[in-house]
Amino acid sequence: MTFKIFATVSGAVSVNHRQTAKEAIEKALELMGAGLSVHIVAPDGATYQPVEFPDLLLNFGAKNADRT
Repeated sequence: MTFKIFATVSGAVSVNHRQTAKEAIEKALELMGAGLSVHIVAPDGATYQPVEFPDLLLNFGAKNADRT
């Protein structure tokens, strides 16, 4: 599965890809710490804003816990 992390600053958008929900959230938090606005798009197409990251883990965390 691929999670897409969209990060925006000053109108510029970057997209990062991660294989697990946990990795996607970690990257999103790193980008937020650098001052970027972020959201994550899950493999099913659902969009998660930062306040919804716990829901992302609930929906996808257990399914990806064993991935390396």
